[in-house]
Amino acid sequence: MKRPDKESGWLIGGMLIFLVGVAWTFSSLQRYPAEHRRIERKRSDLQEIINVQRAQEQELAAVRLFDQLPAPRPPDLAALIREQLPDSPAEVRQRETHPAWDAWQAHRMEVRFESIPVHEIGRLLTLAEQQRPPWRLVEGNIRAAEDRPESARATLIFEGLMK
Repeated sequence: MKRPDKESGWLIGGMLIFLVGVAWTFSSLQRYPAEHRRIERKRSDLQEIINVQRAQEQELAAVRLFDQLPAPRPPDLAALIREQLPDSPAEVRQRETHPAWDAWQAHRMEVRFESIPVHEIGRLLTLAEQQRPPWRLVEGNIRAAEDRPESARATLIFEGLMK
């Protein structure tokens, strides 16, 4: 038998490398669909993380805005109503309090009017929202008053953030 010379060795080596490359290509083609799905899932997860991060940045901006307010609590709601709506007596009582974030707590106040002119309700809502921090209406029940036209019986639930 003839001993392989250098040229034959290079040829055999090249053929082996070629066969390994072909096998690797077929293996890659078989793995491609599963790998593509995995990469797409990761891309989708990354997009979701980016969306959550954007939402968190907006929420943190709102927190910073509240932290920069001059007063750590909204003005007394009962005093605001007595001062701004002297002809519409109201019963004001505190309802539940629950933690909001960090040192902030959400306080709910119930305001009941036996008879209030309907246009005054809108004025009260505007005044409450203009306070810093604001009182925000979270629930309301308004019914026509039987004793006076253009008046209503109202129960309004406000929420305010306090430190």
